Amino acid sequence: MRQRISGYHQDELGDWVAELACGHQQHVRHQPPWFNRPWAATEAGRRAYLGMPLDCPYCDREGPRVQPPRPNRWGRVLEHVRNMQLDGFWALCLGVLLTVVTVGLSLLPFLVQVLWVAARTRCRVGAAPVAAVFGVCLTDNQVGAEYARRLERGLALLEAGEVEYLLLLGGVTGDAARSEAEAGRALLQARGVAGDRIFTEDLSRHTLENLRNARELARDRGWPELVLVSSRYHLARVGLTARGLSLSYRLCAAESRLRLTPGLIGCGLREAFYLQWYWCGKLWSVLTRNHKSLERIS
Repeated sequence: MRQRISGYHQDELGDWVAELACGHQQHVRHQPPWFNRPWAATEAGRRAYLGMPLDCPYCDREGPRVQPPRPNRWGRVLEHVRNMQLDGFWALCLGVLLTVVTVGLSLLPFLVQVLWVAARTRCRVGAAPVAAVFGVCLTDNQVGAEYARRLERGLALLEAGEVEYLLLLGGVTGDAARSEAEAGRALLQARGVAGDRIFTEDLSRHTLENLRNARELARDRGWPELVLVSSRYHLARVGLTARGLSLSYRLCAAESRLRLTPGLIGCGLREAFYLQWYWCGKLWSVLTRNHKSLERIS
């Protein structure tokens, strides 16, 4: 039975042991010609194999020790609400109330803004020190199609000499066993990108945290400006949040052009609500004179 690798540790002799999602453990030695696992000999290789399936003979004989966790969409939503600051919760309530009272009409100007930015943003940016690529929740611990498009755009900028470095944004989200940034790094290194040209930020869980942490890294590294790479539907929120944080930035679209599809309209409505929520939070903070809340988004 094949089980996914969820982590590693070293035994008393210094050999690497893979921790499997089933609860079992297995040595992953690289000792050719008997054991040919070159990926297990380097840290980058082991990171790249996180989430990959590995044969587990113990499961074949005994069955899994623990059941792999199943995705629970509503559980994740409730977890986000529980972790939310109180002022953020009240801003969310205000946004929901506004949407209900106006029968959704309050979202229309924000939807127009989302589509306007999506249509006008270019996918080439000119010379800049670094491109920050926003992560997307992993699918079975692997990079999905949308995240792959964002990484491909970052790679294209790097290969064209428009940027010197890539900064991958995104921590562990959903039921993943590794961060979005680490998964993106593994994919780019598999494409031949040198490790010293990739920086990762793997603590953030959403767009605001992405940009706050990217701002700190930019200050530490002396980067005067960031190119922000994301999907077209996401760029309006990225730009609004970056302006609120007083970031010097340029937007870059992952896709070569905008394609109007039902899926895009659905994403656009969701983003419109996020923009409304942002402004409701800002208004609530001003009215209640909540300086801590304002500091979190500025």
